[in-house]
Amino acid sequence: MRRRVNVVPLGVLVLAFAGCGSTNKAATSSSLPLSATTSEAPPPVKPVTYSVKLAGSNGVPAGAPNGSGLAVITMNASSGELCWKFSQLKNVTAPTKARLYHNLPGMPGIPLGLVYRSSGCIGELPALLEHYEANPQRLWVGIKTTRFPNGAVRGQL
Repeated sequence: MRRRVNVVPLGVLVLAFAGCGSTNKAATSSSLPLSATTSEAPPPVKPVTYSVKLAGSNGVPAGAPNGSGLAVITMNASSGELCWKFSQLKNVTAPTKARLYHNLPGMPGIPLGLVYRSSGCIGELPALLEHYEANPQRLWVGIKTTRFPNGAVRGQL
């Protein structure tokens, strides 16, 4: 004789163990981590820092052949801030300006201050910095002097 298996009670039993149809919303929402809720903002993007060796041979045209230095560039797209610090400058007499350049069509470089300063920050650049952070291999930083107005020393990020 054949035995009949009743499938409906088995399905109800599986659904009961799985918690389907539960109306206890406090238990399900309190078990979620705070970052999973939709009302919280995403975590801020961490700043990206580049150490760049500057050389006169990278100038345009070839700058101070014996010039050298170090630039530390920090970009923070979430705050829209770009900071720099130049150090160890050698054979770069009386710097006049510094600028962050790029090889991106249609995008201007960024002057790092109106006159040369060895360190500083500029802000309100979130969209541009997002673009720069996505293409850092195309960025250059350079320092100009009166003798080398197109760049005494430069370095690629």
